[in-house]
Amino acid sequence: MSSRQFAYIQACAALMLALNQTTCYTCLVRRLGNHASYALGMLWTMAITLPIPFYYTACEQAPIEVVRLLPITAWQATSQFGFAIAFPLCTVLVNKECTQSNRAMVNGWCGSLNALARGLGPELAGALVHLGCSM
Repeated sequence: MSSRQFAYIQACAALMLALNQTTCYTCLVRRLGNHASYALGMLWTMAITLPIPFYYTACEQAPIEVVRLLPITAWQATSQFGFAIAFPLCTVLVNKECTQSNRAMVNGWCGSLNALARGLGPELAGALVHLGCSM
């Protein structure tokens, strides 16, 4: 996959992320609450991600570029719905659960762990997908 193709895929994901944040996120959190929305977002992301190794074993050698790139673009875009709901709710849930006396320390740890997850998460997910594809 070229860097240009990867950029197109990421642009589609960013569009879906913006669409989710402006429409679905607030409605879902208002209707289901923080805990249920977080669980739903995580389950959605996992359910969408689990079949990806099967996709790669079936379509990696496809002669037509669209056959290879359209499903992965759709996956990247639809997985943003779950991820964009679950990830911001981590900080909200931590703030609601901790006491006022230790909230600053807990927020510091939460911010650090969120940054670590943003940095290592894609690499670990890519390694898991690669491992699944090599099996």
